Amino acid sequence: MSDATGPSEDVLPRGRPTLQHLFETNPCVKVSGPMVRYSKLPARLLWRKWGCDLVYTPMFVASCFAVSQRARDCDFTTTLPEANPADRPLIVQFAVADPQIFVNASRIAFANGSCDGVDINCGCPQKWVCTDGYGSSLLERPQDIVAMLRAARDQIPEVPVSVKIRHILADDELKNRHNEPTRESLYRTIELAKAVQDAGACPSRILTHTVIYAHGDIRTRRYTHTVIYIHIIYITPNPHAPCMDRASDGLLTVHGRTAKTSSSVPVCLEGIKMIKETLSIPVIANGDIFAPDDVLRTQEMTGVNGVMSARGLLQNPALYAGYNRVPAAAVQDFLDLSIQYGLSYHLLHNHLMFMLYPVLARAERRELAECASLCALMDFCAAQGLWTPFESRPAVAGVTPGML
Repeated sequence: MSDATGPSEDVLPRGRPTLQHLFETNPCVKVSGPMVRYSKLPARLLWRKWGCDLVYTPMFVASCFAVSQRARDCDFTTTLPEANPADRPLIVQFAVADPQIFVNASRIAFANGSCDGVDINCGCPQKWVCTDGYGSSLLERPQDIVAMLRAARDQIPEVPVSVKIRHILADDELKNRHNEPTRESLYRTIELAKAVQDAGACPSRILTHTVIYAHGDIRTRRYTHTVIYIHIIYITPNPHAPCMDRASDGLLTVHGRTAKTSSSVPVCLEGIKMIKETLSIPVIANGDIFAPDDVLRTQEMTGVNGVMSARGLLQNPALYAGYNRVPAAAVQDFLDLSIQYGLSYHLLHNHLMFMLYPVLARAERRELAECASLCALMDFCAAQGLWTPFESRPAVAGVTPGML
């Protein structure tokens, strides 16, 4: 674990591209969004193998993560930075509202090179999250967001900190059938973004840069109904850190739904393009990325620096590798990784349901849904030509039949 003054040499991961390097060397950085329960280690490694450049963990409750070793052991599993395959670059997401709890949890998460940055979830609209004062409820308390950023800047400047801010629902939108944001919403959210940016500003002698993820979701395409969801990552370099290049990483994200906007409302690429053209910093677009063509179309129409997908990767983990539907090799990779690194049967089954539902016939879907054990699941996949038993293929590194 690093101390509060800066990371030790061991904290800095070796042999992996930094966040800044990713955006400098990739014309379109491909990112997986944080997904509660589903962004576990086997899935993250699968997405990386099939073309994903940057990955987020599921949301962790910081108050539990900071004080309970058992909670960390249960929730946060990753690989060492020098491992092959390596779970890097990685950003850990927290549900948090208290500055000191956020600092404590972030310091632990960043220790020993376990991740490349941390994230404050200010966008989740789930009732239990908002009831506890986390997620999108923080949008009504911008002073709490600012306080957490300032605490991180002052106490753990070596840790990249990101903030997800969902588009603020303005008063005039309450009359809106689909809760579609208006120009007032755009202004309010931009003001909030400025406050967050000021709070994360570094001392003048320290350099930093930012990147933005943009995601617009509205039914109309008029600029007066532009939707934004801002996800901001500030990298506040530590002047005492041995590697200043790594410390200068930075990301700023814009996504586009309010807490009440339906996910069925289509993405407004014009809104994302407007944000990209307004700002001088890089932008990443998030929303409705379900096929390789969506990646190209979104980048071409908006001029963004990258894209983020969540539901699309659940359905097709090879999306970023150019596949329009999940290939059999990706299904086998997922089963192998789940066995090697461990994943509850419930989650493994759900992942396969997401992947295979679009490609199976109705009777096969029913058979898959009725699988009640890992053995039954592997037998089903083998019968469909989606998985080869270990005894019928060359040994897989780290995986042997005796591990089952």
